[in-house]
Amino acid sequence: MKRLLSTAAIVFTVLAGTVSAHAADYDISTGKDPQYYQSTSYEDHYNAQYNYAGENLIDYQIPEITFGLSQSSQAGPANAMGQIQYGLSVPGSQPSSTTYPDVDYSSVSMPSGGSFEYTYRPELTVSDLQQSDGSIATISIARVGLSCKVYEDASTESMAKGAGHYAGSGLWTGNVCLFGHNRGNHPYFNALKRVKIGDTVTYKTNQGTRTYTVTYVGNISSTDYTMLNEMGDNRITLFTCIANQPSLRLCVQAVECK
Repeated sequence: MKRLLSTAAIVFTVLAGTVSAHAADYDISTGKDPQYYQSTSYEDHYNAQYNYAGENLIDYQIPEITFGLSQSSQAGPANAMGQIQYGLSVPGSQPSSTTYPDVDYSSVSMPSGGSFEYTYRPELTVSDLQQSDGSIATISIARVGLSCKVYEDASTESMAKGAGHYAGSGLWTGNVCLFGHNRGNHPYFNALKRVKIGDTVTYKTNQGTRTYTVTYVGNISSTDYTMLNEMGDNRITLFTCIANQPSLRLCVQAVECK
């Protein structure tokens, strides 16, 4: 009995010390008028009018991010041109009744109140290369006997006369992309299926002649456009259909010889 009482006394002493230590370490008392963070609830901030399923004016009111738009003479979320004024605060606006016009980025105003206009013109245009017969170049792969003229646009009309140049791809520099038929009445790219890695491709325009070495031959999906990408060098990419396989295309890519 004496041993039991001694054990109980020890346990009581330890517990008492533990409670005392915790009480000292975790004092949660607050001073007068404590400051707490404000609610981040959309309903609290926007009076339960936040439209989770659509656009909201508040989504465009970010003072920290002013996208280079003028902040002068603005009476609403859009200026006289109908452009959304990102980053501007519109007092008294109602998010639930606001509609947003499409943004016309071609005439975005600058912070100073001025504007800029830049017209892009590539180094060469189709008209710079176009010959009297309408062609812009000739393409040939001597080893397989492929040779034809190149016409602008990968259209039925162009490919009825030769290879069609994919509009938007390189004309002379960069990645020149050409399409052609492999059978039928205009099989200008019929020999493409016999091309091998290492073959030489010759591309002639009124700017001169470029020669390329074939680095890739393979079948790709008809919806795979990655071979059209610019790669920072001069290359030529040729496409044609594959007989009885409408979901595939034969692709040959060659890089300019150094």
